[in-house]
Amino acid sequence: MVIVLSRVAKYYGGRRILDAVDWRAGPGDRVGLIGANGAGKSTLLKLLCGREDADEGTVDVPRSTKVGYLAQEPPDLGDRKLHDVLWDALESIRALGKELAALGERMAATSPGPALDAMVEEQARLAERFEFGGGYEAEAQIGRVASGLGFRPGDLERPLSTFSGGWQMRAALGRLLLSRPDALLLDEPTNHLDLLAIEWLEGYLLGLESTVVVVSHDRRFLDRVCNRIAELDRGILTEWAGNYTAYLAARTARDAALESAAALQERELAKARAFIERFRASATKSTAAKSREKQVAKIERIVAPTRAPEVRFKFAAGPASARLVVRLTALSKAYGGRQVLSQFDLELERGMRVVLVGPNGSGKSTLLRVLAGTEGPDGGEIRFGQRVLAGYFAQHAADRLEPDLTVQEAAYRAAPDRWSLFEVRSLLAGFLFRGEDVSKVVTKLSGGERARLALAILLLEPHNLLLLDEPTNHLDMASKDVLADALAAFGGTVLLASHDRHVLDRVATHVLSLPDGIMAPGTYSDWRAAQDLAAEAAVPAPVARKAVSGNKAVVGNGAHAPVKMSAFKRARLLAEAEERIFELEDRKKSLAAMLADPAAYVVAHEGAVPPDPAAVVAEYATVETALATANAEWERLVEGMDG
Repeated sequence: MVIVLSRVAKYYGGRRILDAVDWRAGPGDRVGLIGANGAGKSTLLKLLCGREDADEGTVDVPRSTKVGYLAQEPPDLGDRKLHDVLWDALESIRALGKELAALGERMAATSPGPALDAMVEEQARLAERFEFGGGYEAEAQIGRVASGLGFRPGDLERPLSTFSGGWQMRAALGRLLLSRPDALLLDEPTNHLDLLAIEWLEGYLLGLESTVVVVSHDRRFLDRVCNRIAELDRGILTEWAGNYTAYLAARTARDAALESAAALQERELAKARAFIERFRASATKSTAAKSREKQVAKIERIVAPTRAPEVRFKFAAGPASARLVVRLTALSKAYGGRQVLSQFDLELERGMRVVLVGPNGSGKSTLLRVLAGTEGPDGGEIRFGQRVLAGYFAQHAADRLEPDLTVQEAAYRAAPDRWSLFEVRSLLAGFLFRGEDVSKVVTKLSGGERARLALAILLLEPHNLLLLDEPTNHLDMASKDVLADALAAFGGTVLLASHDRHVLDRVATHVLSLPDGIMAPGTYSDWRAAQDLAAEAAVPAPVARKAVSGNKAVVGNGAHAPVKMSAFKRARLLAEAEERIFELEDRKKSLAAMLADPAAYVVAHEGAVPPDPAAVVAEYATVETALATANAEWERLVEGMDG
């Protein structure tokens, strides 16, 4: 199976999005499709899956190719249970299972004879197809995918309406992965995933033989998954071998070579033009000048690469705060009886840049909201140091902009009185809102543009404490780099939650893992390596309660956690326990079906032996005991986690 694009062009409103694109991909290719926001990446995916047609050229996808597509917006999955939605991906297996069950009922009501013999033969054929298609492992596979994406066993019975939009996107991704398409097209699949789920997805994609084309602004993800990079720039698609890091090195070398060649060519052309002008009217050399002019006209110009405009900004630090920026003592916060923060202790000192890690629901956003004062704690004490000026970027800040305002109006209304319109326009220009862009209405902005506007508004006031909840959402890689540089250069204190590992590494001086509350000095990669070492040693990660910052100890919250291990360690063990539960439940259902189905006691063909009822009953009891133990282990691990 090979997908081939030949001279494909696509227009929107007179703008050429794709320009004579030639491209192909086959089994085993894992292509990272990159480019600036609005470059046409999503359009290209829609062409590949048949949701849009090319205006010129051909898109050749073999008819036998099963194409799976994940858009950025969640599809309408109805209000069925999560379990049923995931089973949609295995419809052929489910149909075979229903056919087998119906055949078993007919067999139970049929007397011995030729008719029953024919049914038995048909049952054997169906059972072989069911087994070959993975029917007996289907339930366990659903469990593994659901667990990998962060769902808990009990979630499978929940209606989709009880999940947030982000979790519904996970359900759509899970259904798509389970369908095992020949070509898998993913548009920003990591947008709604936490770090654990992103790492699981990376491993899952690496195990596929399918063609994978993925749009992502997560460079670590592209590095881990992709073996080819396709860059879309001003309608032109350029391919590069290797992952994103290899692409960056190769593109930098190419650009440098092109710039050098273009400069050399321009010098030679300048000499030629000077010769032509000097001798154009010469009686003896005019012929040579004309000949040289014709030669110059035929020369194909080397075009030096042009750089797209980049976001430019820095966080203006307020006055220096006291050395102790904030102290939390025995802080607690719950929602509807669900404890998120419990007896949480934390100290932040001036200049620390702390990144928050942990599964979705572990309390990262809650901690930031409580510190920002948008929510109050249920108990405990918050004490800020002298001269602390906190700035807060909420996770959905971009979605909370007033939709009917223009870019300029939204920024100017949020600006302090001392800001002039010129100063606001200058700030917006640094975020690529220039000229007519400032008159765009918020509702017409892309996700990346709204995120840039929300960041610009944050910069209207100076701060010395930044509380940032997923500021990298919807930003392209260039903008993420600028943000990371600005945070690394910021003279104040930072508390950052993000799922972008590259940004976490660039920013962090400390890592705070939740829900256990353990603080560790160093980068994100340092912290992650320590977790891997602990996991390989099959012992809990170090539970030292203090990390030194200067001469002051920074106290964590781990003493109150029921299970003393890192969040990643606990999550890994939790996933293993969940997988064990799924396997046992699947086996229990199979055994129950054997006990209830009279057809199971019929000799299928010569030499076949019906199951021993006593052995089946004994195994059923053993499985029930093992299931109770596995559920108890899961409950032990989940204590103290808020999901």
